[in-house]
Amino acid sequence: MTITETNPTGSQKNGSTNKTDDAIKKAQEFGRDLKGQASELTQNATDAVKSQAENLKGSAKEIASDAGEKLRASVSEQKAAGADYVGNVEYHTPYGL
Repeated sequence: MTITETNPTGSQKNGSTNKTDDAIKKAQEFGRDLKGQASELTQNATDAVKSQAENLKGSAKEIASDAGEKLRASVSEQKAAGADYVGNVEYHTPYGL
């Protein structure tokens, strides 16, 4: 027995066409679900990458700051050593130039 129904255009469909339509609707729904899941996964991955980038940015700033402080300390030490050297040169030159 074949079930026949009339669609909105007035033509008739049989039972196998209904099964095909149901399969198409299920496939479309599956596609929408899959697209939604892919979109959510993409958003989660993007958020994770942004978070890691912020962490790296903070670490880089901290490392740069530490390096800057070490450089300033080294320059200060070299400056003091140079001043000591010049001071010793002045006191050890003949005739007190």
